[in-house]
Amino acid sequence: VLNTDPSIKMDATFAESLPVRGNIGFVSQSGALGGGILNILKDLNVGFSQFVSIGNQADINAETMLEYWENDPEVGQILLYMESISNPSNFRKLAEKITKKKPIVALKAGRSAAGASAASSHTGSLAGADKAANALLSQCGVIREFSLKDLFSTAKAFSNCPIPKGSRVAIITNSGGPGIMATDAVCEFGLEIAAIKEETKKTLRSFLPDVASVKNPIDMIASAPLEHYTQSLETVIADENVDMIMVIYLPFLGLKDIDVASAIMKIKAKHPEKPIIGVFMTTSEFFQKLSNMEVNMPFYMYSE
Repeated sequence: VLNTDPSIKMDATFAESLPVRGNIGFVSQSGALGGGILNILKDLNVGFSQFVSIGNQADINAETMLEYWENDPEVGQILLYMESISNPSNFRKLAEKITKKKPIVALKAGRSAAGASAASSHTGSLAGADKAANALLSQCGVIREFSLKDLFSTAKAFSNCPIPKGSRVAIITNSGGPGIMATDAVCEFGLEIAAIKEETKKTLRSFLPDVASVKNPIDMIASAPLEHYTQSLETVIADENVDMIMVIYLPFLGLKDIDVASAIMKIKAKHPEKPIIGVFMTTSEFFQKLSNMEVNMPFYMYSE
């Protein structure tokens, strides 16, 4: 178990590095997996509020932790690594209530027949049919991910963003290709491309070059200077048709990735009400710098 609350600060894990503080309650049915994640939290750019390994669930199970964290103000989102759901009806009852207040994101392993067999031998619990588990998670509002990478990509967004007020996304980019891929992903995941107001387009046209596109996705073209990033973002944030924004950066001569990220984060600090996501298709050094900085928004390498 682990608690990063400054007034308690208890680390009873065998992770090699001290955990990073954050808003995540993480429950894992695999102790070593949880310990491994604790070691790489800094690189993931997320932090834990509390962590519990439940093993074979002889006494404490996932539902116990859901109930415990339901009204805990220190836990803003709940992450689950599960190999089985021991009491589906109780899980559903709790999760349906909690997902109305805070996100629950689950990685349910044992999808394949071989994986189910491995799960059974690992923690001594029989893995149920995956279709049934998938239906259960979907019905009670739990977001299911299928890899640790995706689990923490989602957690990173919820750690740094408010819940969006709607499903309308605006995309600001300096490259057409990633903007199109982002548009496809937005539509495939049940969100929608925001219809930018004419007033917003008029403001964008006042400073962007003629060859830029002011319809969504907003393509500032490759040579966009830092000022175009900041002006475009400020303009789009003010549009009431937009619920959340993705800003895409690809390297261009004379423009530094960390400068763009810092400028966007300053704007985010002034406008905490709308989620802003950064997509920076740049070197791994950029993400290493971020892991040593105080960040207030999530950054990803790929737009989709």
